[in-house]
Amino acid sequence: MLGINAFQPGVLPGQSDGLTISTTRDDHGGDTSGLGHLSDGISVGLSGTLGTVIPTSAQLTGGMATASFTAGVTPGLGGASATLDGQTVTAPIAVDQPPAITSADHATFTVGSPGSFTVTTSGFPVPSLTKVGSLPSGITFVDNGDGTATLAGTPAAGGGGVRGLTITAANGVSPDATQSFTLTVNEAPAITSAGAATFAVGAASSFLVTTRGFPVPALSVTGSLPTGVVFQDNHDGTATLGGTPAAASGGVYSFTVTAHNGVGADGTQAFTLTVNQAPASTSAGQATFTVGAAGSFPVTSVGPPAPSLAESGALPGGVSFTDNGDGTAALAGTPATGSGGAYPLTITAANGLAPDAKQAFRLTVDQAAAISSAGSATCVAGKAGSFLVTTTGFPAPSLSVLGSLPGGVGFTDNGDGTAALAGTPAAGSGGVYSFTVTAHNGVDGDATQTFALTVDEAPAITSADHANFDVGIASFFDVFAVAFPTPALAEAGALPTGVTFTDNHNGTATLAGTPAAGSGGSYPLTITASNGILPNASQSFTLTIGQPAAITSASGATFTVGSAGSFTVTTTGNPIPNLGESGGLPTGVGFVDNGNGTATLSGTPAAGTGGLYSLVVTARNGVGVDAVQVITLTVDQAPAITSAGATSFRVGSAGSFLVTATGFPVPSLVETGPLPAGVSFVDHGNGTATLAGAPVGGTGGTWPVMFTADPTSLPDAIQSFTLTVDDPAAITSPAATTFTVGSPGTFLVTSTGFPLPSLAETGTLPNGISFVDNSNGTATLAGTPAPNTGGIYQLTITGHNGVGSDAVRPLAFTVDQAPAISSARSVTFTAGRPGSFTITSTGFPAPSLAASGTLPGGVTFADQHNGSAILSGTPVAGSGGVYPLSFTAHNGVGSDAVQPFTFSVAQAPTITSARSVTFTVGTAGSFTVTATGFPVPSLSRSGTLPAGVTFADQGNGTALLSGTPAAHTGGPYPLTLTAHNAVGSDAVQLFTLTVAEPPAITSPASAVLRVSRPGSVLITTTGFPRPALSETGVLPAGLSFVDNGDGTATIGGTADKKTAGTYALTITAHNGVGADASQSFTLVVTHGNSLSSV
Repeated sequence: MLGINAFQPGVLPGQSDGLTISTTRDDHGGDTSGLGHLSDGISVGLSGTLGTVIPTSAQLTGGMATASFTAGVTPGLGGASATLDGQTVTAPIAVDQPPAITSADHATFTVGSPGSFTVTTSGFPVPSLTKVGSLPSGITFVDNGDGTATLAGTPAAGGGGVRGLTITAANGVSPDATQSFTLTVNEAPAITSAGAATFAVGAASSFLVTTRGFPVPALSVTGSLPTGVVFQDNHDGTATLGGTPAAASGGVYSFTVTAHNGVGADGTQAFTLTVNQAPASTSAGQATFTVGAAGSFPVTSVGPPAPSLAESGALPGGVSFTDNGDGTAALAGTPATGSGGAYPLTITAANGLAPDAKQAFRLTVDQAAAISSAGSATCVAGKAGSFLVTTTGFPAPSLSVLGSLPGGVGFTDNGDGTAALAGTPAAGSGGVYSFTVTAHNGVDGDATQTFALTVDEAPAITSADHANFDVGIASFFDVFAVAFPTPALAEAGALPTGVTFTDNHNGTATLAGTPAAGSGGSYPLTITASNGILPNASQSFTLTIGQPAAITSASGATFTVGSAGSFTVTTTGNPIPNLGESGGLPTGVGFVDNGNGTATLSGTPAAGTGGLYSLVVTARNGVGVDAVQVITLTVDQAPAITSAGATSFRVGSAGSFLVTATGFPVPSLVETGPLPAGVSFVDHGNGTATLAGAPVGGTGGTWPVMFTADPTSLPDAIQSFTLTVDDPAAITSPAATTFTVGSPGTFLVTSTGFPLPSLAETGTLPNGISFVDNSNGTATLAGTPAPNTGGIYQLTITGHNGVGSDAVRPLAFTVDQAPAISSARSVTFTAGRPGSFTITSTGFPAPSLAASGTLPGGVTFADQHNGSAILSGTPVAGSGGVYPLSFTAHNGVGSDAVQPFTFSVAQAPTITSARSVTFTVGTAGSFTVTATGFPVPSLSRSGTLPAGVTFADQGNGTALLSGTPAAHTGGPYPLTLTAHNAVGSDAVQLFTLTVAEPPAITSPASAVLRVSRPGSVLITTTGFPRPALSETGVLPAGLSFVDNGDGTATIGGTADKKTAGTYALTITAHNGVGADASQSFTLVVTHGNSLSSV
């Protein structure tokens, strides 16, 4: 018997394995020598699978031969074969390959969304897969047994973050393959801090905004912040709202805080920041009232809260101060007679925030002005004279004059309640000058005095040297002369017909009359005044006679839409008239005054402007009344039909459609083509017509007609029009049908209507049944009802074709079925919390339900007699455990349905430890987080910990927060602690770890400033809470030290030019944690050009 054996069952690629070929042992190694063996020298053929055999032929010696098998590069189950006399035997040899993981080393899931990742491998035999490392709640790792594994599930809330896993692939061939795997769980952002904070004006304040989510959310704000307050994203899932609210920034500020990390929707929070503010007075520090006149002054202030207002100091009689209770007050009343003067007051605003605001206020009560000096004076032309005008009143009145003064004489207000009327009257200024002197001090009405100044002098003509009369209009012109005695007046030169010159013997003369037609023009005259005092006064005078404008062109014109037109307006008159137009012009037509007594109405009327336009044209040359003419502009336009080209009516319902047309003259409207019975066409004679009526039954369909607009002379407008007559849908099939579970059935829904109705079904169909609209006015309800679908299904079939109301018909669909229990086989309640579970069944008629087995105290079972039952109640304390039950459903159809049921009672987790703790930088701290619940909860946290501090779940319902906070980690650390045992909701606690850190001054210990130049040095610190800064030592004049309230301070100002030198200061930082930080600081003030700052 031929046999072949390998020394090893498996080898690696490229390795060799020894082979033994024998006729004395079978291929199982059994001894067959007793059967004899073949003669020496006989050759045995050799071959290999997944490898090569050397040699390929071996000679037997003593019934034995040897060879070797060398594995190829392809792993798998191969072997070596020996062939002798047509017989082939094979020794199996595995070509092994160590495992390797071929899939990516990372994956990303999202909280609340299902995710899956497949781990893949290579190697032979097929590797098994395991993982080391915790997975977020909701995610599992499953070896699929085929060289792959699945990481899948829906991460639970709070599971965001990065988790490191180690995945190992093993198949018995060394070495195992390991992969460091990163699972990233993204989580949408949420804001966890409070939605309100209160700051105070002038006081440094801070509020920490906290979030949860992964990646760490970025924070931003939209809305107005008070001046001095900023919002700073800390780039660790928190942001700081902080600063020192500026003066007058008190109030309530509403804005929106947004957390964004690119996962899901942004987290938003409406935030209210209240800024309290010490009171300040905002109204003016003075007011003026008047004796006998009611006065009022509003006193205003700012807070908040709104300050109360009070006044101290004597008020004038009749005036009072009233606090309105809203941050304002009223100073009001009528000052009594004799109360004029100045009243110093103090107004105080208080709102409980120091300091109160005090304002020095001045109330002034005024008195009206009066003139006390004489009302006349006399002087002589050519001789100097002076007169003092005097007044009374408070404030001291200013004085002014209204009226003409003689040349050489001036009126000067002395600014002290007096004025000087003084000077040397010029030649020709003789006469009596009557003018008005006014005293003004802003109190009540001004005081006025009519004053007469007489100047004796030779005659002079003082009136104008020209006049304008109009033809046909009675006119006059007064000639005035001054002199003493009164001069006589005479005229030389030709006057126009109808006009005369008359001396009135009172120093005046009258040029008067009605110029005759045709007397227009200019008339040069000479007027002489004489009073016996030489020289006589002589004046060259021009009399101009004007003539009114008149429009001479026609009062109408006609243009045509789309064609250029022009019309000239003409006039007469002297001077040449200007022309203007009012009234609406058609688009495309304009009116232009040509500046030569004519105007042009021209242009191309735009489409749609046909009609009559009444225009008012006015000619004006300043002589007499303007000439006005109404011009009628007619614009002709071809007809056009402007209404839609189609409409729809409904059988049996009144319908109406308005046909509209444009054109001028107004076109008539005509309809051609047959109309459905019941519908008519009526032309209204105003460019519109009505297509109206109720189509009778049987007229449904489309009716093509034609509308024509005919204005008698222009081309017709023709419109092709479609009238559609609709017919409502109706459903004609039966209102009920019955199918059977497991048996195919069909039901045809039919309908009528125009247009052809579409059919739809509403209501729940049993599984296995579908509804299909056949798009021909019918629909098919068909299929085989699936198991557990027995019952009556109330459906609604709707036919719709857009005409009137839809056709609606109820359809009762009945499915017969034996009973079965369809609800879950287990439920878990929680001790102390009400719970309810509905046992449901299928079948028709509806089965009755019964339960057997012991229930925990507080829980009952009740059949609802509708195919369901309710297991409900509140498990009593201490009833946690597992309760085996059995439910039976019975409806007399077939066998009863029986379901084994497991009822469990659990207890939800609760975190019982405090919500905050404080550690100190450099000092070891420890805090135990405790929780209750069953099963024992696991504890986890989210949020950034300071360097040096760790959080560890102890696996017994507690966790340990411990460590020594590293340097520079001071500040608040908002954390979220979660207790989870899969019972009810996780217990979540918002926890604050505060790390206190002693102060340290971080800025340099020296600086250089230059005299007479503004400069500043910034002092910086670290520590938490933020340190307050103070300075001891003498600063040079002009420089000051200011604590900025944010852990920094500023030495700044302009050093006096005499303060050059070196100043030794001590700067102290204090925050109540450990010892204060102190720095010896050297300030150098120099005259040099260099400036260094810190």
